[in-house]
Amino acid sequence: MQNNPLTAAGSRELKRPRRLAPKVCAAVKLMVYGRLDDPDCKPLSFIEAARLSGVRPDVMRRYLDRPDVRALLSRERKAFRAAICAGNEGALADVRDRSANAMARVAAVRALEALDDTEGPLGAHGSSGPGVTIVIADARADAPPVTIDGRSISAPYVTLPREPEAMPPDLDPVFRAPGKEPHR
Repeated sequence: MQNNPLTAAGSRELKRPRRLAPKVCAAVKLMVYGRLDDPDCKPLSFIEAARLSGVRPDVMRRYLDRPDVRALLSRERKAFRAAICAGNEGALADVRDRSANAMARVAAVRALEALDDTEGPLGAHGSSGPGVTIVIADARADAPPVTIDGRSISAPYVTLPREPEAMPPDLDPVFRAPGKEPHR
């Protein structure tokens, strides 16, 4: 009898990821950007995009379950959002300069002042990132909330008084069957 070590059934060599079919890439772009000749850039459903790209809808549905296609879809959506948000500063400046509504002008000025190339309009505490943020709110109306995140503490540490709880003398902290008297 010979004892052979356990071996893996698959190959040890890494396989290069397969490239996506150009028709699937075209369908994903139609789903995000819409048709090129459409002035409204209305995005298409995956069924319409698949038909225009020459892919059957059931095949496109299976492709949408693949992680590489979802990653492509998410990258294209992010690029599209960046493209349409590129003119936000100009739109805010237009509201600030031409709006008859004084509140809209003030809001536009505040939004323009809050924009920063590195942090965006939310600021350091409003952006999402790794870590945990804990907000401790006091029930009193005059107490400001305490926010603790991984970078800073926006309020001093608060220590709460603790009163030790005395254990009644007749209870024994040992596990026992219900209904039996404690050992004395």
